[in-house]
Amino acid sequence: MKRKISPVPLLVAADFNAAKAALEVLKTKTSWRLALTGADKRKLFKLGPNSLTFVNDAQDAGEAHPNSLRKKFNMSDMISRQALKQQLGELLAELVPLTQALSDTESLVGADLMQDGLDIYEDLQKDVEDEPGLVPVVKALGKRFEKTKTDTQTPPPSPPA
Repeated sequence: MKRKISPVPLLVAADFNAAKAALEVLKTKTSWRLALTGADKRKLFKLGPNSLTFVNDAQDAGEAHPNSLRKKFNMSDMISRQALKQQLGELLAELVPLTQALSDTESLVGADLMQDGLDIYEDLQKDVEDEPGLVPVVKALGKRFEKTKTDTQTPPPSPPA
């Protein structure tokens, strides 16, 4: 896929710093957040739409019949968890597409940079006969495309002609 971001946008320093500061605020305000391993995640109950209906109905039933609940059951904790789940869902609904778009954009910018490097390499290769001082430069750049003994699975791309 050959696609370039043009003109090249750039976050001015104030905007970049403001975005980083907003992320720091989010990190600070969610300092209680957790990171689970894949094994941990597999052991958890999954709260899909049907389960969410069950949880909401159970909460309603627990609030309607508090005397039937175990003494140690804390309904206010459940209500707080419900509110937190809602807040996290709202944040993620905004953050996930944003991080995916930023990741995709970073990939495209990286591809653009590689293409820019290949364009320079191609131009220098064409001029190497007229400018002998370019020979070591072109040779050094060409090392990127040399096969190594460990790189036998993927053939290197041919430098642009």
